[in-house]
Amino acid sequence: MNAVVLLDKEQGMTSHDAVVQAKRLLRVRKAGHAGTLDPLATGLLIVCLNEATKAANLLADFDKEYAVTMLLGVSTDTYDADGSIIQQRPIDGVTEDAVRACAESMRGVISQLPPMYSAIKMQGEPLYRLARKGITVERKPRTVTIGELEVEEISLPVVRMRVVCSKGTYIRSLCHDIGEQLGVGAHMTALRRTRIGPFRLDQGIRLSQLAEGRQGIIPLASALCHLPAVRFGGLWLQRIRHGNAVAVTDAEMCGPCVDGLVRLQDQEGTLLGIGRAAEGTITVVRLFADAAVPTMKEEA
Repeated sequence: MNAVVLLDKEQGMTSHDAVVQAKRLLRVRKAGHAGTLDPLATGLLIVCLNEATKAANLLADFDKEYAVTMLLGVSTDTYDADGSIIQQRPIDGVTEDAVRACAESMRGVISQLPPMYSAIKMQGEPLYRLARKGITVERKPRTVTIGELEVEEISLPVVRMRVVCSKGTYIRSLCHDIGEQLGVGAHMTALRRTRIGPFRLDQGIRLSQLAEGRQGIIPLASALCHLPAVRFGGLWLQRIRHGNAVAVTDAEMCGPCVDGLVRLQDQEGTLLGIGRAAEGTITVVRLFADAAVPTMKEEA
């Protein structure tokens, strides 16, 4: 079963634990996820099964949408409600207009400093392990994109927002930075991921539902249907199966030819892998196991 599961992760569970449970329930050989959710967070987690794990990085590259709740006036060491309170400040001078203006300033391409309590590694050791030892190290800022940031509700000190952002964005850091810019501090109290690229939370299922049947499982070919399809036959099909590049003119384009990632298919539309079209050439990015060795029918 080469497929993905759109899982609605519950609070308190790590992404790794969710994957382990899904793997056990579905009795698959391999499983992984396309984008971590912290234990505090809930919502959409893409679990990749068997050959779909080869597409995990591609699926993780999508922009993501979140429903966010933050609390002004209280700072924690982890930037979220799971951490210890390190500072409290009065918010008497904070107005709704100031909150909205601050949120507005965070839209677009920004530089973001990852929190110490994160899985980013420093000389092979995750930062969160250093943080637990009381060690703070210098981190390199990351460039991320906040495509949309809408303040949906303000009931001071609580602020609720909708955020659309690029891969690698720490929503905890965003809440922390808003609080610091307002001069009162803040931390994230709730986070729910509602979308990953074309996949929406209303398509997701919980682990308890997964245990009851195989609803919510999407075949790998369907999960990649947002990519343009390119078909090959004859000699060109064999070249692709051996991982060799092929000229765009030797492929059958199922739509306009544009540079970027494409689905590699045989003449029957069977998914072979993922390729990249650029400057008139299609190169193989990833082949799936079933595509590498031709069947007897195809050799005939």
